[in-house]
Amino acid sequence: MRVVPLSEAVVVNPKVDRTLLADDTLVSFVPMAAVGAADGSIDASTVRPYAEVKKGYTHFRDNDVLFAKVTPCMENGKMGVSPTP
Repeated sequence: MRVVPLSEAVVVNPKVDRTLLADDTLVSFVPMAAVGAADGSIDASTVRPYAEVKKGYTHFRDNDVLFAKVTPCMENGKMGVSPTP
């Protein structure tokens, strides 16, 4: 098995082309409460207008790995793969 740096195997925090989304476009919104602890479940049923979430939240795409950055959620194992529609 060949070991490579993570940056050669995946794209970490890829840029999202935000110019394609109008402020009134409905997008998935996944609050930390919607991410299961240690089971990988994600409830992506909440939608919000893009204008409400375009600042202050982390953007993600289908099949991205979501991993909590805040300590309590990280300790609880909150992570999963974003669902595809």
